[in-house]
Amino acid sequence: MTAFHTQFGLNFSGKIVVDLFARGGGASTGIEQALGRPVDVAINHDADADADADAVSMHTLNHPRLRGLPA
Repeated sequence: MTAFHTQFGLNFSGKIVVDLFARGGGASTGIEQALGRPVDVAINHDADADADADAVSMHTLNHPRLRGLPA
């Protein structure tokens, strides 16, 4: 994957990248494409709710190496 360089020259090397509204993983994919590096932590809503449990499962399938945490 080629790293994306913004006009502002933001440097995220050595930073922890967090997706705060992970759900199924679409935002994590976009963040990874934009920054050229993987998301480190994904935080999901209440993992006990049925819809959110499905979203956590989908996110795990889409991003198996990513650590997912319930909010």
